[in-house]
Amino acid sequence: MAINVNTVYQRVLRIANKEQRGYITPNEFNQIALIAQMDIFEQYFHDLSKYSRMSSAQENYADPTYMIYEKLQPFEVSVDYQPTYSASGSFGEFGIPEDCYRLSNVYIRKVDATGPGGLAFNQLHKLIPCDRVSSRELNLIRNGHPLLQPHANRPVYTRHGNEIYVYVQNEEGTTAAPNASYDASQFDNRTVSRTTDVNIDFYRKPATPIWGSLITNGVALYNVGNSTSFELHDSEFVNLINRILTLAGIMIKDPSLHNVMAQEEIKNIQQEKA
Repeated sequence: MAINVNTVYQRVLRIANKEQRGYITPNEFNQIALIAQMDIFEQYFHDLSKYSRMSSAQENYADPTYMIYEKLQPFEVSVDYQPTYSASGSFGEFGIPEDCYRLSNVYIRKVDATGPGGLAFNQLHKLIPCDRVSSRELNLIRNGHPLLQPHANRPVYTRHGNEIYVYVQNEEGTTAAPNASYDASQFDNRTVSRTTDVNIDFYRKPATPIWGSLITNGVALYNVGNSTSFELHDSEFVNLINRILTLAGIMIKDPSLHNVMAQEEIKNIQQEKA
């Protein structure tokens, strides 16, 4: 899934020349390209929110939702973390990756171990979803009835900026970090539980599109080696060009240009498949 950055730039230049709007420099194009790509990417989430509010009985909204998820699939990321723990073991902390656009899920990885003493156990790893709570809700939970406090099967987390704090309850009934230290002597013939790392699902940001060049005889020539194409679905080609042109302040006076671009893109896709 990618739209060639040079193909887009050359198409934009041709339309700009046809409209006699002047020359768009590579630096100007790169700045506009980033904004245009993010506009399209962010629109996916706005559309999903819109369709989710509509009745599931309206089957005509099923296909658009499916298509949006298909476009977002390459951006789905799942990562394991070993949090940093507080001295008291009351919580585990870790930072969200810089390329995270939207956090989807937070899990703790619970380990159920059975067997005699020592560490030779049959272990079963389970991903337990964490509920997000506000700082106020967390305080109410932790100061409330013991049965309402977080535990290994009902962990919670808070988010402060790019930091995530995960809370669970250990065997003794106190709030503990996801993989807080434990006493190996606790592992006797009974079944015990402890948690290890944390797993998160998120949508990453698209890579920044760059039309890279080499200067030859004072002319900027396309260089694939230092270029980055658009991380967008092929079906967004015409939409992408239109957004770039709009951001560049170019008003397409001839409506037929939209049809021409669409027809050319269909032809290119057919040629690629052939």
